[in-house]
Amino acid sequence: ATPTDMPTGHQRESGVLARYALFIVACSIGAFAISGFSAKAKSSLIMGGSSAAVLFLCSWLAKSAVPQRASIGALAGLAVTVALASVFCWRAFLIVGVPEKKYLLVLLLVMAAGAFTTLLVLFQIRSQHKGAAKGS
Repeated sequence: ATPTDMPTGHQRESGVLARYALFIVACSIGAFAISGFSAKAKSSLIMGGSSAAVLFLCSWLAKSAVPQRASIGALAGLAVTVALASVFCWRAFLIVGVPEKKYLLVLLLVMAAGAFTTLLVLFQIRSQHKGAAKGS
C-alpha cells in the first residue's frame, strides 16, 4: 500500500470506535439475556443502544474528509469512552458484595475492561499519529 492508501490516525480511530460500539451493543444484549429478559433490565438495552449510537456518530465524524470534523469525532469518541469506563467502574463498585448482582458485577467489569482496552488502543494510535506527523 502506498502512503496515500494508508488510513490516517482519525480513520483508524474511527474503526476502533465502531468496533467498541458493537461491543457495547453485544454487552447490552448479553445483560438483558442474562437477566432472563426481565423488564427491569430493558434499561441495559436503552443505555447500551444510546451509547453505541453516540459512538457510531463519533466514528462517522472521525472518518470525515474534513479535518476539523474528524478531530471533533475522534476527541468526542475518546471522551465518551472515558465517561463509559468511569460509569462502568462506579456501578461495579456500588454492587461489590451484593450476591444477587454478581452476574452484573462480572458484566460491568468486562465492559470496563473493554473501555480501557479501547482507550489504550486510541492513545496508541494518537501517539503513532503524532510521531508520524513530527517525522514528516
